[in-house]
Amino acid sequence: TRDHTRSTSPPPGSDVARRAGTRDHTRSTSPPPGSDDARRALTQDIPHDGHDRAHGTSPPPHSHAARRACVHEVPRSNNHWHRVRDNSAQRSVEMLARHQMHELPRVLRELEVHGRKCSCWIWWVFPTDHPGFCDPIRSYVTTETARSLLRGESEPQWRQVLEKLADLVGEHGRDVFPRVDHGRIHFFLRFWSEVPDTPDWFQRTLAKFRCVEWPSF
Repeated sequence: TRDHTRSTSPPPGSDVARRAGTRDHTRSTSPPPGSDDARRALTQDIPHDGHDRAHGTSPPPHSHAARRACVHEVPRSNNHWHRVRDNSAQRSVEMLARHQMHELPRVLRELEVHGRKCSCWIWWVFPTDHPGFCDPIRSYVTTETARSLLRGESEPQWRQVLEKLADLVGEHGRDVFPRVDHGRIHFFLRFWSEVPDTPDWFQRTLAKFRCVEWPSF
């Protein structure tokens, strides 16, 4: 048996010997399947949002992972989320009113000179409950906040622009607006039809817009 072992072992330093040594080392250092060490070895190579949960380390501050962790770890009551939503909606309508006061005088001059829409302002004249894709201030209103636009400081400027547009639409139809804006006006009319207690001038103006069919796309 000893002679047979000596005759079948590879010469020291040969490639066969090195491969055999590597296999023996792998078998000796690999943890048993199903053990804690084996499970830890599997999880070490899996990235988790930029940090290693297997080792119990915390994600970097202000990262997406850290924010998600805060959401999961800190319970929030329904009242909390209602307050957050209400505060956000109120801030949005206040920002919209300020923007109307600043931008609508320019819009009115544009309409008086060109007789149609030439620049980008559709979101501030036809606000709905969804921000426009390209609106730089991401403005929107809700059924609770919408009426404040009709009682605020920007109401005179907004009224002038809406009434001017209604007159132009009565003369030239949808061509007053580029086609991309037609859907916005459709959803504006639909949203504001559900807002109660709007003034007579506003209802008359919207009725003029409804004389034209506005596609939703």
